[in-house]
Amino acid sequence: MCSVTKPTRIVANDEEGFGLLSLTTVHRTPSLLATVHFSSLVGLDNMSAHDWDFLLWQRASDLLQQAERIQRNFLQIAAGAHYRASHGRISCWEPPVNVVETDESLWVISALPGVATDQVEVRLEGRELVIAGERPLPRCCDDGELKIWEIPHGRFERQLRLVGGESPLSVGEISLQNGLLIIELKKHS
Repeated sequence: MCSVTKPTRIVANDEEGFGLLSLTTVHRTPSLLATVHFSSLVGLDNMSAHDWDFLLWQRASDLLQQAERIQRNFLQIAAGAHYRASHGRISCWEPPVNVVETDESLWVISALPGVATDQVEVRLEGRELVIAGERPLPRCCDDGELKIWEIPHGRFERQLRLVGGESPLSVGEISLQNGLLIIELKKHS
């Protein structure tokens, strides 16, 4: 998800007296600053400020989604090339996680669709949980041309530093059901 702060809208006239509307949005990645300029010779007076706001926010949202797709595809291509070239132990992606705390346990839920149980490794090193494994590239993709690539594949590793309580933790129940890895970390007094 990206977060966009509402920009300051500046409406001014250029040197020839035509209307000019400028909009600046900031993408969640600090290095990406997207500036969008719209200008029109006619029709500025016919559109309300609300219509302009809607039009500009819609266009800015579309541009941010496109930038995210490009970034995701670029990283997947680079990671996939590295994975195919080395077949090493370097991780290519990190699975998303949710962490839920109860009085007795911490529950870590990770999305791992397409990963077999024997391809997942769970380690607890002090208060750091490591989830590692591999999602293989489906055989149907071996000889094709890349068109859209949004699902990560290859080696993954997610390291979670579990902050909060000082009580020691131990790995309890672990299950992989319907693409969700569910890990119980039991608290000890």
